Amino acid sequence: MPSHALVLDGTALPGAVVVSSTVSPPEIKAAYVDVPGAHGSLDLSTSLTGGEPRYAMRTLAARVLVTATSDAQAELDAILDAWHGRECDINTDGRPGHWHGRLTIDGVHPHGRMLPLLISALVEPWRWDDTSTTAQVTASSSGASATIPPAPFTLQPLVTASAAGIVLTSADGQWTAPTGPARALDGFTLRPAPTPVTATGTGVLTISWRGASLT
Repeated sequence: MPSHALVLDGTALPGAVVVSSTVSPPEIKAAYVDVPGAHGSLDLSTSLTGGEPRYAMRTLAARVLVTATSDAQAELDAILDAWHGRECDINTDGRPGHWHGRLTIDGVHPHGRMLPLLISALVEPWRWDDTSTTAQVTASSSGASATIPPAPFTLQPLVTASAAGIVLTSADGQWTAPTGPARALDGFTLRPAPTPVTATGTGVLTISWRGASLT
């Protein structure tokens, strides 16, 4: 397969080339129970989410070759100190988007200036977009209505208020958004369907989230 740079948190690791990488397929989480007196079983994992599937964490594995510029052992120590055990965005294939999980680096044995690395990570089931999708709602004293486009799955978006006191209302409830970015509007979610909202007050609410896919 073609080699690619190893990109961590949006920055290519200097001298690192991904020789091969794999990600385990998305495994659907299910919890089937028999229903007395009826045919088939009930999947509790979707009965609690309105039928929306849930997926298990996935395993990313890659072989990486790093060319050291001078002292291979010192550069290896620096890589381990900076990235081993860190939760970060990971791209090993050069395609748009990234996985997110905790990185493990092992199997490292410098050979001259060459550092072979074996990296692995337990990553979220979704491959996240590199850029965010954004919707804005301009509040009014009587309440301004808007519809937020569908998200890839049920998630809690980032809400940024341009002024204090803006009240956000949706089918989930009602919240007063603090000034600045906040993900602390407990219960406010976007779903894989359009989300109607109303903003009451003065100012602008910016609602942002990242798209994602299972591929």
